[in-house]
Amino acid sequence: MTARSGLESLMALEERLLALAASVTWDGGEELLRSLRPMLEESAAFHAGEVDLARPVGHDRWTLAGDDASIAADDVLLALEGEPLRFDDLPEASAYPRTQSRMRDAGLRSLLVLPMGGYGGAGGAVVLGHRDGWAFVAAPLYDLAPLAAMTGLCLERALALTALRKEVEALRLDSRKSGG
Repeated sequence: MTARSGLESLMALEERLLALAASVTWDGGEELLRSLRPMLEESAAFHAGEVDLARPVGHDRWTLAGDDASIAADDVLLALEGEPLRFDDLPEASAYPRTQSRMRDAGLRSLLVLPMGGYGGAGGAVVLGHRDGWAFVAAPLYDLAPLAAMTGLCLERALALTALRKEVEALRLDSRKSGG
């Protein structure tokens, strides 16, 4: 990578991070996910994808590929320690049998699990799956890791705005009912 292409890559990453931040609104994270998907596809093509946000009990999940089946099970999500996990072929996921089973059921051979908890963000992960083995071996983690971390931060804010909007609407409704 030349110094110029490295700078261009950095600028592209900076622009993508700003675009994610700009997509935060009170829609439960839908606009954020619409913005995120093409950014991820540009760096690492995938057949299945999801965002798993850690909650006090379990994870909330949003799909990135329109498939309702979850890929990552708690066995892999709870094992994340801040570093991405990459499984280049199905047997490599054997330490996580529930996730491996889900991969098999979905016809996936490769999996990339990008923690969102970096840089003080939310717990959970952005998970990408591919039908071919070794699909993520050249995935640019220097771009994908900050995107995942920003996704966690932005998703938390989008959910907080959504809850706030519902609360304000409920207060307005109560005010109208009481004649105020």
